[in-house]
Amino acid sequence: MAQDLAGTGVTVNVLLPGGPADTPMIPPEAGFDRSQLIAPEAMVAPLAWLVSEGRDAPNGKRVLAALWGTGAGDAEDPAIAPIGWPLAGRTIMPR
Repeated sequence: MAQDLAGTGVTVNVLLPGGPADTPMIPPEAGFDRSQLIAPEAMVAPLAWLVSEGRDAPNGKRVLAALWGTGAGDAEDPAIAPIGWPLAGRTIMPR
C-alpha cells in the first residue's frame, strides 16, 4: 500500500511498542512486572515523526517505539526499518 500511495501525500507506516506495553490490555494476572513494561508515552515521539509533513515524510516504515532514540535516525537506526522487516530479536521482553 505504501508503494501504491507513494507521491500522493498519503503515507503508510506501522508503529509498534516493540514489546508488551503497560496498558489495560495486559491484565494484572499476566504476571509481568509492570515497571518492566513499555510506557505508553514511548509512542509519542515516533508518532510525531511518522505524521510529519512535507517531502521528507516517512513512508513504508516500521517503527519500534521501545528502540526510539537509540540510533541516529538514519538507515542504521534499529528503531526504523522497512515495513517488511522481521521483528525477531528486536522486541523488548520484560523479565
